Parts: sequence; C-alpha cells; structure tokens
Amino acid sequence: MLPFQSNVERDTKKNFKTKTPGSGLSASHSQARGSSGLGITGAMTTALQSTDALFAELEHKLDPSNREIDAKFLRFQTAAGNFVAIRQEVKTLKKSVAQQLGVQDQELRGQDNQQAEELNELRRQLSEKES
Repeated sequence: MLPFQSNVERDTKKNFKTKTPGSGLSASHSQARGSSGLGITGAMTTALQSTDALFAELEHKLDPSNREIDAKFLRFQTAAGNFVAIRQEVKTLKKSVAQQLGVQDQELRGQDNQQAEELNELRRQLSEKES
C-alpha cells in the first residue's frame, strides 16, 4: 500500500460528512442535501475504488520483484516465439535446399548423358579413322 493512500481516504471522509439538522439549515434543505449527498457519496465510493485499483496496479508495476518476473516472462515468451520462427525457417530452408539439389542433380544427369553421347561419337569417329 502506498503511504499517501490512507491520507486520501481520511480527507475524503472528513470532506463528505453531512451537516446535522442543528446546523442552522432548514429541514427541507437538509433532506435535499442528504439525498444528494448519498449520490455524491456513491460516486466518491466508486471513484475511491477505481483509485484503489489504479494504485494496486501501480504498486504491482513498481514492485521490483514483479518487474523482474514480468521481464523474465517477456524474455521466455520472446524466446519461445523465436524458437518457433527458427524451426519454421529451418523447415523452409531444408525444403529449398532439397529442391535446389534436385534441380542440380537433373542438370548434372543431363550433362553426363550429353558427355557420354559425345564420347561415344568420338570413339565411333576414331574407330572409323583407324579402319
């Protein structure tokens, strides 16, 4: 709890005390003020609850142990996301390399066949010259 929070509650309670009928106000004015005071009190209660929630959230964020936990969680979350992205990238690269190797293999087989045909043609020409 923040040190100034209790002061806020004390000031609010002090400022919203209703006047007593003996304070010199007429009864009808006192009743009207009392009913409007209930509305203001309800609004102030809601405002105080919202403020308390905001202070609690602020305390949570300012607490060094929570910051450390949040930072670790963020690092783990980032690392997990990076791991998934890296695995996906590896799969994509493996697929790409396999495709490239397949294309190169086909090209090399085509070149090998062409060279074999040229070699056979040169052998045939050589055997014709010798004969």
